[in-house]
Amino acid sequence: MRAPLGRCGTLLLLVLACAAAPAAAQVIGGEVVAQGTGRLVAGAVVVLVDGAGVQRRGVLTDDAGRFRMEAPGVGRYTVRVERIGYRSSEYPAMELREGDVVLRRWSVPVEAVELVGVDVDAERRCRVRPREGLVTNRVWEEVRKALNASRWTEDQALLRYEVELYDRLLDGRRRPVRTEERRAWEQQGVSPFRSLPAESLARGGYVQERDGSTYFYAPDAHALLSDAFLDTHCFRLQAGRGERRGLVGLAFEPVDRDRRAEVRGVLWVDRLTAELRFLEYGYTGLRIDDPERLGGRVEFERLESGPWFVRRWWIRWPRMQVLPADSRGRPLRVEVMDGYREVGGEVTGLAAEEDR
Repeated sequence: MRAPLGRCGTLLLLVLACAAAPAAAQVIGGEVVAQGTGRLVAGAVVVLVDGAGVQRRGVLTDDAGRFRMEAPGVGRYTVRVERIGYRSSEYPAMELREGDVVLRRWSVPVEAVELVGVDVDAERRCRVRPREGLVTNRVWEEVRKALNASRWTEDQALLRYEVELYDRLLDGRRRPVRTEERRAWEQQGVSPFRSLPAESLARGGYVQERDGSTYFYAPDAHALLSDAFLDTHCFRLQAGRGERRGLVGLAFEPVDRDRRAEVRGVLWVDRLTAELRFLEYGYTGLRIDDPERLGGRVEFERLESGPWFVRRWWIRWPRMQVLPADSRGRPLRVEVMDGYREVGGEVTGLAAEEDR
């Protein structure tokens, strides 16, 4: 359904205020409903894709299944509605002219995505951008939806975070905590867990030297969804065992391991709900003893109203110490590992944006 500005009277049932739109804006909105039942769908991700296949805008439907977003300009666009655990819907492309307002009911299927019967041994090869139809692609699509929801939750500044951060030193053997500092922190909109921009990580790697110090990085949702990451990493399935029983893992690793320090890991997905649970990651290309102890974990969570966020995270890297002399006092200036440093945090409180 299409209506020019100033002629929205027949569409008031969608409760979208046309008067609030700028004079030259192109607005798309409406209600997302389930096919067959007409039930309003809260927390769905509505994505606006341009003619080149690039995601230009994305929003989450509110508690009443409604959304509103502005296109970046005139042109040809496609609307896609995504729900984790269900088949996505993509609607015929539309041509938006200056000042167009498109308001309608967007009906989505209730066909569930089946991950319970996924055979992790069916595709052992590690694939860059697994093709549609492959089992690996089926799992990646559910991971992508969760990461997309996390990204748009942050971009819309939907949440205010109350966070407890910690910074601890660990012993190098059994890793007991030597020292620990904690502090509380509050922030609106921006996720407390953020990485460097994907392009910077693609150029410099996930372990970078700068100003005489070494920095270790982890991928966030923006990095994992970027072309720079997807073009340089391959994916394969991994079975969940032990505490990961009931999960299926989407493992990733760098295509070129010899180039520089890179990141590898596993995104763990619930077989029943198809929801992303957590990411475990480590590093490749490091010249260090016992690199398996380095890396970290990122845990994802979804609110009942739809927004996704990072609940807990931590990252661990080696703590280096310079030995100026040996036992006889002779100068050495040798750098040796003296335990680990671990930094992490947990979201202890959440509040929705007051004026949605």
